[in-house]
Order: sequence, then structure tokens, then C-alpha cells
Amino acid sequence: KFIVVLGPVGVGKSTVIRYLTAILSNRKFKVNRVFIKAFHGPSYLLWIFIARLLGLPKYRAPWYLLPKFGYVRLTRILMIISAYVDAFVNIPIKLLFIYISRMLNHIVLSEEYIYSTILDYTFAYIDLNIKGSLSRLPLKVLLSLLTKKSPDTVIILTADDKNLFERWRSRGYGDPQLRYVKLERWFFTNIVRAIGDTQVLMINTDGFSIMDTIKALIKAIL
Repeated sequence: KFIVVLGPVGVGKSTVIRYLTAILSNRKFKVNRVFIKAFHGPSYLLWIFIARLLGLPKYRAPWYLLPKFGYVRLTRILMIISAYVDAFVNIPIKLLFIYISRMLNHIVLSEEYIYSTILDYTFAYIDLNIKGSLSRLPLKVLLSLLTKKSPDTVIILTADDKNLFERWRSRGYGDPQLRYVKLERWFFTNIVRAIGDTQVLMINTDGFSIMDTIKALIKAIL
């Protein structure tokens, strides 16, 4: 099976996947993990290189910092380059890894997926006023990949805004971005069900222990 875990930063995706991997491995399943999201892999190295070259602080992601320091035009260019790298290089390589793993009868657990990548670039395009067919092409490619490579199961973890923001502050994630979180919640709830023949499981983690969440996931996927 190919299982994707979605949800906002701080909702517990990494923790859930770590526990789920251990439990499945103890049950003699072969498990591989992967992470698929915008601004990672070669794209991340590009952003970090430019941020260090400009002497920007290290406390926030460079795709947030560059426009705040006045490098708006440079950010637009890097955003389009990053989208092309993810759509044509980074994500296809990871999809090949997933394909090979499934051929070998491994369970693949993915933290985030192409859903998140499309959302992040769309949000960034709107914020930076990026337009034109050149910028839309990688999004079309990503949507095509998502349609052809939809997962078997998508698990959407959610949390109340107040609880979520408290987790952000306690972990030092910076200022909560309520607009993004609300868009992300709507996007995941509606888009995942609209693309592919995918089982969707939504779990509100408020008041849930890790093991409560894991038990619900095990019951759904096995």
C-alpha cells in the first residue's frame, strides 16, 4: 500500500509516521518512508545557497525571508525555478522510489505529498503575484503526476487552531499563519477526495493521544 499523511505543521505527522513505521515493522511488514513537499531536495539547496549569499538570518525559511527583506523580484524567479525542479526532477525521482518499493511489496508511508506541493506553490504564486504560462506549466505537470499516482489511503490529521498555534509557539515555528492553515484545511478536505480512487481518513487530534491516533490508523489501513 501507498499511504500519505497530510496536515498542518505541528499536528503530529512525523510522530505518527515514526510510531506507525515501528508497529508495522514489528508485524513483519517491510516499510519505506518518504517526504514529498515543495522547497525540498535540490530546491531547498537553491534557496539556502541564495539566502546565505545574501547574508539573511537562519531563523526562518528563505522563501519567507527574501520578500520580507525586499528581494521580491528575485523571490519570484527562484519560486518558478523551484517549481520546475520539483515538478521535473525531485518529485519524479521520489515517485520512482515509491513505484519500486511497491513492486517489492513494501508499504510506503509518505509525510506530505503532491497535494501539499501544489498548495504551497499556488499560495506562493498568489502572494507574490506570479502569473503567466511559464509559471503554470510545473503546476500542470504536478497535477498530472498526482492524477496518475494517487495514493491508496490519505490520512488527514487536523487540530483546533488554538491548539495548533500553541504547538507552533512551543516548537519555535514562528508566527502562526492562520490564512494558510485555513486554506490548507479546505484544500485537503476537498481536493483529496476529488482526485483518484483514494480512501480518505480524517482524524482530529485534539484530546487524542499518539496511541489513540495510531490505533485508528492501523484499523483503517490493515
